[in-house]
Amino acid sequence: CTNFLSAEILEEFIYHTKFRSLRVGYTTISLMQDVTKKEETILTVHSQSNKLIDLIYKLRHFSTSIINTYNFSLLATTQKIQQGRYLDSYNATIDYESNQIHYQNTKEINHEKKKETLTIPIKNWVYDPFCIVYYLRQLNIEVDKDYIFTSYSKKKIRDISLYVEKIESIKTPYFTGECFVVIPH
Repeated sequence: CTNFLSAEILEEFIYHTKFRSLRVGYTTISLMQDVTKKEETILTVHSQSNKLIDLIYKLRHFSTSIINTYNFSLLATTQKIQQGRYLDSYNATIDYESNQIHYQNTKEINHEKKKETLTIPIKNWVYDPFCIVYYLRQLNIEVDKDYIFTSYSKKKIRDISLYVEKIESIKTPYFTGECFVVIPH
């Protein structure tokens, strides 16, 4: 098990979340290295609506994924979601030796944990959708090429084909440079 106290932040992005032209909240994406287990990296995503929006419709999303440092495949994940009155929470551990994902719903219903467990068969590496972006950054990707991944989220496994369409110049207050335009298809 990875301990956040032994993790060093490698990269962190903080975004203002907008709906139309209104700021409705923020999202923080952090990539951390476990200093005691170099083969494990931690990816956290935390989104929440601001106090004004909370009065209307409270939104929260917190996920922690433990991933393989070298190929960014998923090792374990915890997700907690709140959308208004809807709450959801689950854990999943990936066992590549037995080619299975062990899913457990940790949602509380009327202060009682709903005990739902499931074993999901897998054929190859699985990725959290956010981890795919980090993995693509490490690859020597080429324009007009497809990259295929198996994505896991909650109880769903999906094959995703990502196509590198072109290279585009971007300019922000913090970065000016070229980037790949990658689209799912």
